[in-house]
Amino acid sequence: MATASSPEPKIDLDRRAFWRGLLRNTISLVREARGLPQQNLDNLTGLPDAVVEEMIPVWREGYKIEVRDDGLYLPGKGSEGPALVHRFRDRERPVVEQFACGRNLRTIAGYVATQTGMPPADAFQMTRRVFVQLSQRGLCHPAACHLQE
Repeated sequence: MATASSPEPKIDLDRRAFWRGLLRNTISLVREARGLPQQNLDNLTGLPDAVVEEMIPVWREGYKIEVRDDGLYLPGKGSEGPALVHRFRDRERPVVEQFACGRNLRTIAGYVATQTGMPPADAFQMTRRVFVQLSQRGLCHPAACHLQE
């Protein structure tokens, strides 16, 4: 649960998640050694809008993200109920409802602008911010690597 001192709860990675993550990183390194481009999600904040708007967000494999009115939830372990992993701010829900639908961030931002009445530029900046935050927390990522020249 979120507290006043920590607004966003940390994702509790279990042993299986650790091994899956290690395997994914190993596969990524092997692919990179073979010449297939890989992208570091830490670099998302510095990418130009023209690159980010073409990205198609997908949820992290192996996570069953549940979108509720107040935020994103992951199933609890054992008898625990679902855990809140991201609390929505104003107008963020329409953004994440579009993730994993095969639409790029530019299209999602256009949808959000229409649904919320936000100016398109503001809708894109919010869409980008949500995508970057969730990517850096390990909940989602771009469907494909986007290279910069």
